[in-house]
Amino acid sequence: MNIANRCRLALSCVTLLLSACGGDGSSPPDTSAPLVLSTSVSLQSAPTGGPLVGVDLQASASDNVKVTSVRFLIDGNDVNGDTQQNNDGTWLHEMNAFQVPAGTHTVTAIAYDAAGNSGEGTTTLVMPAPALATPDTTPPVVTAAVDGSFGLAKLTAIATDDVQVATVLFFVDGQATGAWGRESYMGSDPRNQYFTVIDTTRLSNGPHQVVVRATDTSGNHADSTPVTFTVDSTAGLAETEPNGTMATANFVAAGQTLITGTLTGAAGKPDVDLYKLSLPANKTLRVDMLSFQEQDMQVQLLDASGKVLAGDELMTASEVNTVSYANGSTAQDVYVSVTSLSVGFDGSDRYRLALGFQ
Repeated sequence: MNIANRCRLALSCVTLLLSACGGDGSSPPDTSAPLVLSTSVSLQSAPTGGPLVGVDLQASASDNVKVTSVRFLIDGNDVNGDTQQNNDGTWLHEMNAFQVPAGTHTVTAIAYDAAGNSGEGTTTLVMPAPALATPDTTPPVVTAAVDGSFGLAKLTAIATDDVQVATVLFFVDGQATGAWGRESYMGSDPRNQYFTVIDTTRLSNGPHQVVVRATDTSGNHADSTPVTFTVDSTAGLAETEPNGTMATANFVAAGQTLITGTLTGAAGKPDVDLYKLSLPANKTLRVDMLSFQEQDMQVQLLDASGKVLAGDELMTASEVNTVSYANGSTAQDVYVSVTSLSVGFDGSDRYRLALGFQ
C-alpha cells in the first residue's frame, strides 16, 4: 500500500471514530432538566435580638451540564430582584422582612440550564406578624392605571398603608401576571407607585380588566377598583425582520407613533433593529422605549449616513428610556436604532417605542 492510500485509510478511520464518539461537530440536544436538591428559608433577626429584618431564600441544584440560574417564587409569583450563586454552589435570594406578608407561603425554587430546561423544588415559609404595640387590622389603599394597549403595556398602582405595604400583585382578567409589582425607582415617578410590564400580544384584541391587590405586613389586603383597557394589535407598526441595516430598516409612515419589536442577542452578539422615518424641518422627535431589559438595550437616533444624532438616552421613568432630537431647517430621514448591549443582554426581549413630534 502506497503512502497516499495509507493516509486515506487513516483519515477514514479517524472520521469513523469521531462520528461514533459524537465528534463530528454535532451533539444531541440537552433535554435533561436540572434537579433542585433542596429549597430552604431562613429568617434573619437584628443583631440585638430585635424584630425580623430579612428573609433568605436558598436552594441547591445540579444538572448534567450546568445550572445557569435559579429564580424564586412565593405563592406562584416571581419575587423579582437578583439571585446570587454562593462559593459553595448554592443559590441565595435576600429579601427585606417587610416584603413578605404575615402568613403561610409556598416558596418555589426553579433551576435552569443553558438549554432552557428547568426543574423545581418547594418549601414552606411561615412569616410571623410584625411586632406592633397595637395589632394592625387596617388594609392598604390602592388604585390602578394602565399605560398602553399595543405591544408592551405598563401597569401601575399607587399603594399606601398605615404601617407598611408588603406586596402588590397585578391581575389581568382575574389571572395574576406572575410577578410581584416592583416599586418605582425614578424620582420622576409618583410616590408609592408600583409597576409591572406585560406583553399585550399574548392577549386577544378587545377590552381587558386590571385589578391590583395590595397586602401589608400584617396580611391585610385590599383590591383596587377595576380598570379597563382595550388591546388593539393594529394600533402600531410591528417589526419585520430583517431590519438590521439602513437598507432593510422598517419604514415608519407619517402619523405612526407606536412600534413594537423584539431583540434577540447574546453576549458578544448584539442584535440591531432599525426604523426609518421622515422628520420634517424644525420638528423635534422624541422616542420613549419601554422594555423588560431597558438597562441592557440602547435606543439612538441616526441620520442617513449612520451618524448619531442623539445617543445620550435618559431614563425618564421606571423601565423607560428616552432619546430626542431637534431637527434643523431641512427635512431629513432619521433612523431609530434599538440595540441589545453585548455584555448584559440575556436571550430575547420585547420593547415598545412611542414616538412624539413637536
